[in-house]
Amino acid sequence: MTKEKKFIVAITILAVIAMAAVLPAGTDSSKQAKIARAMRAAPESISEKATIMDADGTILRQGSNGWHCLPIAGAPGSVHPMCNDAVWMRLMKAVSVVSFK
Repeated sequence: MTKEKKFIVAITILAVIAMAAVLPAGTDSSKQAKIARAMRAAPESISEKATIMDADGTILRQGSNGWHCLPIAGAPGSVHPMCNDAVWMRLMKAVSVVSFK
């Protein structure tokens, strides 16, 4: 991997971590609330068929389009949902931002 690509990956990872915030008091952590929060991270055309996965790797809803949406970005305390394709999920696993069972 070139220095430029390493730099871009590092900046992207830092940006995800920098966006982390503490969950507000009273945030609903039920399964349905997590699914709804995760689905807001992408257009409906992607999120309606995406696998919804909690940050600890628990599958909340199985999908069929190869995308994974999470109710939080994986960084401790994050409240920002995100959706990733298979390539980004491998990156997230490689840098241990998302835990997998």
